[in-house]
Amino acid sequence: MEDATTHDSPPGPPTSVSCPNPDPPLTSFDRLDLLKALKKHTASYGFKVTILRTKTRPNGEIYRVLLVCDRGGRPKPSQSRGIRNAKSTKTDCKWSSVLLHTGTEWLHVPGHSVHNHPPPLSFEPRDSARSRAEARRAASTRVRIRAVLPNLFLGAWPPGPKNSLTDVPGVLVSTHSLHPMWTVNTGVTCILPRKEWFSEACHAGIFRFNGAGEMTGSHWIAETGLLNSPIIITNTLAVGDAVRGVYEYAVEHYSTEGGELKSFLLPVVAETFDGYLSDICKMSVKSTDIVRSINEASDAPVKEGNSGGGTGMICHHWKGGTGSASRVVPGQDADGEPKPYTVGVLVQANYGKAAHLRIGGVPVGRILLYQRDQEQAALLPRDEQSPQQEGQQAQQQQQSLPRVPLPPGQLSFNAQQQQHHQTQQREHQMQQEERRQQQIIEQQRQQIIQQEQEHMLFQEQQQQRRQQERQQEQQQLQREQQQLQQEQQQLQHEQQARQRQEQQQPPRQEQPQQGHGPVQSSVDAPQIQENQNQERPAEEGSGMELDDDEENDDDDDDDDADDAGDADAGDAGDAGDAGDAGDAGDAADAGDAADDADDPQSAADAQIQSQVLDQYRNWQAHLAAHKERKDGSIIVIIATDAPLTPTQCERLAKRATVGFSRVGGCGHNPSGDLFLAFSTGNHVPVQTLAMDGSDAFDSYKAKALKLEAVDDAGINGLFEAAADATEEAIYNSIVMADSMEGFKRRRVEGIPVQKLKDIIVLLHTGTEWLHVPGHSVHNHPPPLSFEPRDSAKSRAEARKAASTRVRIRAVLPDLFLGAWPPGPKNSLTDVPGVLVSTHSLHPMWTVNTGVTCILPRKEWFSEACHAGIFRFNGAGEMTGSHWIAETGLLNSPIIITNTLAVGDAVRGVYEYAVEHHSTEGGELKSFMIPVVAETFDGYLSDICKMTVKSTDIVRSINEATDEPVKEGNSGGGTGMICHHWKGGTGSASRVVPGQDADGEPNPYTVGVLVQANYGKAAHLRIGGVPVGRILLFQREQEQAALLQRDEQSPQQEGQQASRPQQAQQQQQSLPRVPLPPGQLSFNAQQQQHHQTQQMEHQMQQQERRQQQIIEQQRQQIIQQEQEHMLFQEQQQQRRQQERQQEQQQLQHEQQARRRQEQQQPPRQEQQQQGSGPVQSSVNAPQIQENRTQERPAEEDSEMELDDGDDDADDADDPQSAADAQIQSQVLDQYHNWQAHVAAHKERKDGMRASR
Repeated sequence: MEDATTHDSPPGPPTSVSCPNPDPPLTSFDRLDLLKALKKHTASYGFKVTILRTKTRPNGEIYRVLLVCDRGGRPKPSQSRGIRNAKSTKTDCKWSSVLLHTGTEWLHVPGHSVHNHPPPLSFEPRDSARSRAEARRAASTRVRIRAVLPNLFLGAWPPGPKNSLTDVPGVLVSTHSLHPMWTVNTGVTCILPRKEWFSEACHAGIFRFNGAGEMTGSHWIAETGLLNSPIIITNTLAVGDAVRGVYEYAVEHYSTEGGELKSFLLPVVAETFDGYLSDICKMSVKSTDIVRSINEASDAPVKEGNSGGGTGMICHHWKGGTGSASRVVPGQDADGEPKPYTVGVLVQANYGKAAHLRIGGVPVGRILLYQRDQEQAALLPRDEQSPQQEGQQAQQQQQSLPRVPLPPGQLSFNAQQQQHHQTQQREHQMQQEERRQQQIIEQQRQQIIQQEQEHMLFQEQQQQRRQQERQQEQQQLQREQQQLQQEQQQLQHEQQARQRQEQQQPPRQEQPQQGHGPVQSSVDAPQIQENQNQERPAEEGSGMELDDDEENDDDDDDDDADDAGDADAGDAGDAGDAGDAGDAGDAADAGDAADDADDPQSAADAQIQSQVLDQYRNWQAHLAAHKERKDGSIIVIIATDAPLTPTQCERLAKRATVGFSRVGGCGHNPSGDLFLAFSTGNHVPVQTLAMDGSDAFDSYKAKALKLEAVDDAGINGLFEAAADATEEAIYNSIVMADSMEGFKRRRVEGIPVQKLKDIIVLLHTGTEWLHVPGHSVHNHPPPLSFEPRDSAKSRAEARKAASTRVRIRAVLPDLFLGAWPPGPKNSLTDVPGVLVSTHSLHPMWTVNTGVTCILPRKEWFSEACHAGIFRFNGAGEMTGSHWIAETGLLNSPIIITNTLAVGDAVRGVYEYAVEHHSTEGGELKSFMIPVVAETFDGYLSDICKMTVKSTDIVRSINEATDEPVKEGNSGGGTGMICHHWKGGTGSASRVVPGQDADGEPNPYTVGVLVQANYGKAAHLRIGGVPVGRILLFQREQEQAALLQRDEQSPQQEGQQASRPQQAQQQQQSLPRVPLPPGQLSFNAQQQQHHQTQQMEHQMQQQERRQQQIIEQQRQQIIQQEQEHMLFQEQQQQRRQQERQQEQQQLQHEQQARRRQEQQQPPRQEQQQQGSGPVQSSVNAPQIQENRTQERPAEEDSEMELDDGDDDADDADDPQSAADAQIQSQVLDQYHNWQAHVAAHKERKDGMRASR
């Protein structure tokens, strides 16, 4: 016998009972007392013990007992004892036990045992209040994601007091689950934006991520931005009843005396499909359920998991449902006073594939699938493997384990180790034997389950066939009755006709004979009818008696079982009777089998059963494939008390996509992913009617309202809160949902919480050796350029360094990047016909920009492509987008560059088109609007230089090729920043299998190119790992270590000598693995190695100090160079101003001389007419030329003096003091600008253009 601690109980609901311990304490010496004690012991586990056989030696020392488990089922008379469920087949569960008397006590010697306990199947087709109560009790034991994973990072903003949608002031919610029968698992979730929802509207916005779903009232919200209706979430076929229920509530509470609604109302009803676990065609949700939900809405925490509209939903192949969460974000009101705002989210999750599930970035779905595959592989039959092969596999598995190298001489095993090794081998063999037995048991259990399912299906088929036969018989009876009535009516008419004839005819001698006919017919007709009526009820009664017998099988079985009697554990004679009963049962079975062989109906039933089973298996396979492919839907409702405009509400609804994608949502084609956001910050009055039915508002008189709105500059906190709360709400909908069995016995398991914990802990701690952190300081500042001017050498080195970088697949080969394989180049140019070119522009060291050009096809001007545009956030420009949205056509190159180059890019595209695609008359051959997108690179590039010209665009179009796209600092991404690190251009591709129009296999390629210029450092994730937060944490630790080290006093530095002792104490406090004696002492080599490590550590500390001194000197040199550069620029500006002033003065002098010459008397000019004018005309150019020749000499002398001895001039010249003052002011402004840029860079999220 195997102990109960090692025997795995069969899977089943929480009410299932495991096998009793077959090794109870035995004290008595009497056989009857022993058997009675054994029976009492097993009864405490809920089992009955039936003694089938006993064997006693003559000396009375050994008792051999053969026992079976009896779960108290009701067997048919043709079945022997064993585990019973109602109308179940026979299953064997035998214990072969030996009671051995050792002289002082009785020992229970294990023998042959087979425990075959299939999971209990529900045989109650009707609803069971007990089962529902147990399911609710089991569901109540589940906890939310924060309790399951306390260390899971769920965003920077804290949750509200309830962490639910009802944290938003004024919002009311109710959830109602409906189980009118065991095949229906559905419900209703009702959300009231505010208590006065009918008369006071809220601003709202809707975002459709994928439209394979329905949300009524969405057109009115999109038109007006107002919500004045309850939000109902239910199943797909209940939309009509939900709309009716809202109107019924409105008519009852908000109608005038004349029976009209007081205001305009369009109910908002959203749906997801729960037809897998619920018989959705029953349409169990009624309008009264909607009215009750509206009446019972409250501000209590939302019930999650299997509640409300999410009762029958499935999420990522696990049980899903309703989930909720909230976040609190700091803000300010209109008066500038601090005021926190709350963002609440409620989801109804019914989407996703199992492999896509991620929790905290960890691919939980793929890990759970892998574990399931491993468990199934371990349960496969291993009978084909010999013990020698199993031993070889165990040895190979042991050799494949990682090992840590130890010093020589420590790998030999002593005698105790060898003995321990042999003991482990014996235990391993015993465990293998137990696994084989468990596998056999599991196989038998699966066979029994399959037989029971087949039997159930066969019974259902038989019952349907009998019902059809009864219906046919009833229809036939009705037809026969109608025929009899018609015949009776015809006889009556004939009698009446004969009577009239007799009255009209004169009396004759044949009157008696003529009268005899009608009398005979009138008598015979009722006799025939009576006989037929007597025969028909007899047939019907026989059929009903048979059915009653079948329905009372259970009672008869109970009577038969009571008549047969249970075998008494204390009576050997009863045991013998039990054996006879078993033989009789076998004989009965044989007799029944013979009867079935002779009965022709049994062959037809067997054929029908086989057909039904084939259909059942095909249906199961189809259902499994359909369940794997189905993506489902998700409804997200976001509420906030921040005053938002309708446009801002729509933008907030879009942010639900971020949280949705973190969990693993993709937005597949059959998925209805609809998101609605509303704000309770403003109270908008709704147009209502007066009591007499007239309008209370003048619809032709515009009226201004006093409304508040959040500034868009500070809305980022609300965006992040919406994304984080959506992510957590989906987690809660999964972990709070318990397993459910529903329509057609379909079962969906709740996510295993313990496995989820183990996976998260495993990936966060690992199973390898951990690195214990010690005292270390790493100060690696980012490299700073010492060359302020442009240097061809530095740019060449930068390009060379960039060329040594590799792509993400080479950096992280094991990173999971999706199931579809990449193309040959893993680039956008893998798409046939697409051409790309990237050009970086560096005309000077302050400019780092470029152009990326994408040609949809070589003949892009004459052959358009279908295209579409989506604006996730519109703080950017893409020309030509309106034409694409209008027509869905693209016949232009796609240019991506910086913000200030959009105009030149548009001009460049037109220049190329005019040059290559214009007629002889100088007109373009077709209509075209260039597509130009932009991102801002003004942080790393002097964007105001507007370096990109139209000629660069023409060159990019001419040089576009199908080569792999240059990534990183190339093209338009040359000066971009992504997540606080250097970003730029990136590309990738995927190949998806498909078919062409003729049905032939044809793979399709999807290529992507991005120009990434967005994101905060803390938001960076790679493969789900929060790389950004980890890098920020490491940087903060390094900075804290540097500050702590700089602030240490000499006394603290002297205390550092005691750190080796503290490290030794810390090392001793770490957990250790026990090793054999004699292996914990250090030898001479280990001590020498320890001393060497200490010397190396001291040398490393000295090197760090020297590096810090060098770094300080380098920073001083950089600062001096910058100050010198600023001073030279200031001097140069001052000299340019002086030159301009001198030139202006010369011009004024020349003008004054000309006026004087013109004002002299003409007589003198006439007297000196031959010489004066000539002299003046000659001397004036000479004077001007002399002045222009003297001025450069003075400037050269000044330059030489400045270059020769600037310090002496600055000391004597009073101007130097003013220059020094100006220089200090410029430096102060420069430092302030640096601090401002650093803060701006941390806040800047940027923009991201993705193609």
